[in-house]
Amino acid sequence: MSNLFKQVSLGFTPEDVSNKVTVFQLTPDGLHYPSEKLTKDSLDEKSAVNHNHNLNDLSEKSYNSLTNKPLTAAIPLNFLPANPTNLTSNSYLMFGLGSTIKITPLRSGAVRFTIEFYPSGIGTNGLNNLKICYGTGVAPANAAAATGTIIGVTRQGGSVIGISSTPSIVSYDVIVTGLTIGTQYWFDVQGAKYSTNTSVGIASIEATLEEIAY
Repeated sequence: MSNLFKQVSLGFTPEDVSNKVTVFQLTPDGLHYPSEKLTKDSLDEKSAVNHNHNLNDLSEKSYNSLTNKPLTAAIPLNFLPANPTNLTSNSYLMFGLGSTIKITPLRSGAVRFTIEFYPSGIGTNGLNNLKICYGTGVAPANAAAATGTIIGVTRQGGSVIGISSTPSIVSYDVIVTGLTIGTQYWFDVQGAKYSTNTSVGIASIEATLEEIAY
């Protein structure tokens, strides 16, 4: 019995070597298959490169294969800005900290903002009002009209830092979500003095910004 007869009777189809390729096709089809050597060489080449196992893109990118976002978040930042010039309006104005306190989210768009300071100013008749906010674009200067998105609650603080009665520290610890990746955001404090006080100020400021990498 010839070999050809055996192949036909068993339903065996000889290999068509014309379907075997030695280089990967730019547009794969269902008719060809890679040679054993091509497959091994390709795997050896990939194993020698540090990559992120992106299943949808053979090019090496610094992106997470599941979220398509950078693997690292923005570096946490700490700020000790100088005391800004006091404000003298009964309406909210900006203290102008945004040119110093700023961050560019790189991964999640969620940022934790903490800030603490002593309320200061001139006058002893009542408590001044304070808010925190954030925004994009050019950061507002000291005494600019109130702008940005308010976060947290309004807090109040005494007008004078005195030897006999140092006011309590005002502090905030908030998380802002939904920020645009790659866009720089400034963070600032707004102040409005009590009606019969002369000014409102903040002093001994310490702030941190940290992107939450979830």
